[in-house]
Parts: sequence; structure tokens; C-alpha cells
Amino acid sequence: MAERSRPRRPSEPDLADAEQAAAREATEAVAAAEPAAAPQHHVDGEAIEVRQGAIGSARANDIAVTMGGIGIARGGTVSVEMGGAGLAAGASIRATQSFVNTVVARDARLEQSLVQTVVAANVVVERPTGVLFLVARRVEGDVRAVFDWRGAIGFGAAFGLVMALLGRRGRER
Repeated sequence: MAERSRPRRPSEPDLADAEQAAAREATEAVAAAEPAAAPQHHVDGEAIEVRQGAIGSARANDIAVTMGGIGIARGGTVSVEMGGAGLAAGASIRATQSFVNTVVARDARLEQSLVQTVVAANVVVERPTGVLFLVARRVEGDVRAVFDWRGAIGFGAAFGLVMALLGRRGRER
């Protein structure tokens, strides 16, 4: 009878050598690549997309932030989804499940978001959204604004009066 030949199995030292060679190749590939760019504080471009990251400020025709943050976003269309923004200014602003400090826009669409100040010509609110100060020509949807434009003027006047009285009292001492 003829003996069957068994396929040769690599021994443990052969596997370790192969793993080390693969690790060496990967390290050399990473070393050959260009070094990573430094974090950007300001970015200009045609279209900017941020995913799970952050930018100090950006100016572009189209800015999209997903699960990230941006300090100042100025563009034609700015979209913030599950993220945050300090200032979003542009022709069309959309915030979905996000926090935005200030929105200045021609058209703003807010979905399940918290916004401190909205100044816009047209505001569309979908699903419950909280807004502290709202100044708009036209508002559609169920928005919970703490202050509308009349309330904001009253709040500003009261705040100014209190600050003037406190400043006067401090100078008398």
C-alpha cells in the first residue's frame, strides 16, 4: 500500500516569522506614508464634512457635521446631525438631534434639537425642539420657545436695568 502524503502544516516558529514579517511590512507602510496633518483650527473649502471630529471654524458652500462639533460654521448649507455647533450661519441651516448655540439663516430646519438663539426668515420645526430666543418672520411646527421676539425685548430691557442698577450700586461703594 502507498502512504498518503499529508499536507505540511506550518510549525509555530514559521507562523511567528510570518506574523513578524507582516507587522514589519505594516510598520514600513505607515512610516512611508506622509505624516498626519496637524489639527485644523480654520478650514475653507467647497464642501466640508466632519464625522466624529471637531473643527474650530469653517467656511464653505456645504458643511456637514455628523456626531462631531464645530465652533463657527459659515456656508450656503450647514447641517449638524447628532453634534454641536457654536454658530451656524448660512442660507440654509439644518440641525437634527443636536445642540446649536446660535443659528442665523434665511431658512432653518430644526429636529429634536436644543438651540439657544434662532434668527431666521423661515423656521421649520419637526418633532419637539427647544429654543430659548426665537426671532423669525415665519415659524412652522411645534416649537417650544422660552422667549419670542416680544419676550426677548422684555428680557433684554429687564437685564439691562438690573445691570445698570448693580453697576451704579458698585460705583457708590
